[in-house]
Amino acid sequence: MIWTIAKKELLVHIKSMRFGIALVLCSSVIALSAYVSGLDYAKRLSAYNSVVERHRQALRQVKVYSYLRPVVDLPPAPLSIFSRGVERNLPHSITLSHAHIPTVLSGEMEKSPLSLFSDSHFFSPKFTLDIFQYSTENPLLSALSSFDIASVIGILLSLFALLLTFDAVSGERERGVLALELSNPVSRGEVFLGKYLGGLLALLFPLGIGFAIVLLVMGLSPSIKLGPGEISGVALVFGISLLYVSSFLMLGLFVSSSTKEASTSLIVLLVVWAVFVVVVPSGTGYFLSGRFPRDAWGKLQREVDALWREFRKKEGEIKKEHPFRGFTSITTQMGDGKMSVLVGSSEALLSILEQNKRIEPLRVEYALKEWRLYQEHLRPLKRWASLVKEVSRISPASQYSNAISAVAGTDLEGYESFVRQARTYREKLVEFLRDKFGTLRYFTPIKREEMMPEEKVRELWRGGFSSFSWDDVEPVDISGLPSFVISRPGPTEGLGRASVDIGLLALFNVLFFLLGYLMFLRYDVRWS
Repeated sequence: MIWTIAKKELLVHIKSMRFGIALVLCSSVIALSAYVSGLDYAKRLSAYNSVVERHRQALRQVKVYSYLRPVVDLPPAPLSIFSRGVERNLPHSITLSHAHIPTVLSGEMEKSPLSLFSDSHFFSPKFTLDIFQYSTENPLLSALSSFDIASVIGILLSLFALLLTFDAVSGERERGVLALELSNPVSRGEVFLGKYLGGLLALLFPLGIGFAIVLLVMGLSPSIKLGPGEISGVALVFGISLLYVSSFLMLGLFVSSSTKEASTSLIVLLVVWAVFVVVVPSGTGYFLSGRFPRDAWGKLQREVDALWREFRKKEGEIKKEHPFRGFTSITTQMGDGKMSVLVGSSEALLSILEQNKRIEPLRVEYALKEWRLYQEHLRPLKRWASLVKEVSRISPASQYSNAISAVAGTDLEGYESFVRQARTYREKLVEFLRDKFGTLRYFTPIKREEMMPEEKVRELWRGGFSSFSWDDVEPVDISGLPSFVISRPGPTEGLGRASVDIGLLALFNVLFFLLGYLMFLRYDVRWS
């Protein structure tokens, strides 16, 4: 009997004009979003390949070890066509050195770093002083945003689900259909469950068509390799999307079973939809901005500056103990341990060598102290962001966005995996450089047997050094430095991170179903 009622409900939906309009609209927008997202992914992948090659070539041209600064790059995730997550806001390249340890703030030091760690939500705000993409600005000013496939599903299909069910009970009561239906030997529970299944089957049409188009776009794209991991990821996204729209279907049945008129049900559902899909995801950070640790970044900068002033003081003491002597020219000296000498007297080179043996290991120690400061001051920012995330989870839209970005590998945890791998590779870089700190090649191409006395260097200087050029210097040997190989979290790993949000979506389904079922059991079907 349940299946008979479900088929009847499905036929009613299919024959309605609103179903046809919504089906065409949802399928078209999902198809357009898939096409645009596919092109965007191809563009990002091409840019990634280009920048990786550029960074590789630049590394091969390093003339002294002090300038060895490998750059590690984050490739775009194939499933990012569903949700860009944090990747739209964070740097995709991190420059490594022995002078600094990478954090999630790496690469953004010229900007306010509090715009990092984001989870993608609908109507994503612009970033000023925000973190985890929860804006502390007025959410009304952040209405314009780029939409990925998850955003389209989150907005349109949730609305479609409500439009299918706002009059499923109250509307049939007004038309006298519900009383006639319940006059048959059928329980109210069977009728209620049949209405839900009929609505869910109707929603499978736009959702199924949309995902079929997404798979077609991914299959035809030369940039996307559809392996088992990607296919399982798409299947997971489809399942989560179905669970999401099901929650709004249940919500529609609950509200329709709680009102006497379809018009009242529609108004209530539109208000609830706006709160769940727009206000909560975009406005939670704004409403909790009073608890935002606004002084965290300034305090961190002050302590970092003080730390490096302490380092420079110790650096000065080392230079006093081992003063510079001799004469150099065509010399470049920058921060973070970068130094290069093309021409210098033997006394000058040996004095620099003695300084480097002590200063550069000290710089590595202070890099670790700096990283610990960052970790300490990030804690209140993360606590605030965690609070905002937990509060925003009262919305199924936030739960859905969190879950999809986790499965796609574009959530904060996915990005932190990249940073951890960069940090591990940086340790290999430091070990590689430790043997070089006490060598001439760390800062000059001059060999010991090629050293000249100061008088000879000054004589060459007066002649203009016309025979010396960095272009004639051979690059350093980096064959002992291993290559960076990134390992991106797969969909199954993302599923573990998404388990809380998926569980909440399932809970919302059960909650709305029970509430709707209880209201329907008590519903007065008489029309008056």
